[in-house]
Amino acid sequence: LSGLQKQLGPKGFEVLEGAINPDANIQQFIAQFQPAFPVGMSSQLDALNFMQISLVVRPPFVPYIAFIDRKGTIRTQLTGGDLTDEKQEKLLRDIAENLVNETSPAAKPKAKSIR
Repeated sequence: LSGLQKQLGPKGFEVLEGAINPDANIQQFIAQFQPAFPVGMSSQLDALNFMQISLVVRPPFVPYIAFIDRKGTIRTQLTGGDLTDEKQEKLLRDIAENLVNETSPAAKPKAKSIR
């Protein structure tokens, strides 16, 4: 994800990471992996609620990944079960590039005032 952040950040792409394990050592993670994005913490319950994942329907595997568009809508959700090592990088890159390359709908022309 650091590579995507560096490449697509200038186009508005932003990676944020939240550790969900209660004993996460974020400082050690940052020192070891030097991510190009902010890393924080979240409870697993908050993460599951945000992702709207049901433990009953489909038990998730980490990581939980959400791609959110410029309007704040979750457009794609993935969990570890959706990812395979050989296709993971291409899948994430394709999703990210599609989102940053979307154009905003044309602004509606302003009504002319009659004077």
